[in-house]
Amino acid sequence: MASQTELQGRLEELQERLRDLEQQVGKSMVDGTLSDKVHDAVDYAGDKIHDSLEIGKQKAKDTAYKVKDLAEENPWHTAAIAAAVGFLLASVVNRRKD
Repeated sequence: MASQTELQGRLEELQERLRDLEQQVGKSMVDGTLSDKVHDAVDYAGDKIHDSLEIGKQKAKDTAYKVKDLAEENPWHTAAIAAAVGFLLASVVNRRKD
């Protein structure tokens, strides 16, 4: 999945290419409904990317709060899971050394 910075960079690159096209072809040929539709599509895509990223951030925050609440409600369970994960990671690291 692309990061927010990558998506923003791609959107800016698309906008720059559109500006280059307008300069190469001539503003008079690009003006009109096609150009407006392309600009609208780029703006719409940018808005959708931004909205999707905000939704993703909110879902990540919600999940983090749920995990935190679960850990606070069941500290021994959480400690057991953390120990198991630590054991598995140590096993993987030790296998790579062999």
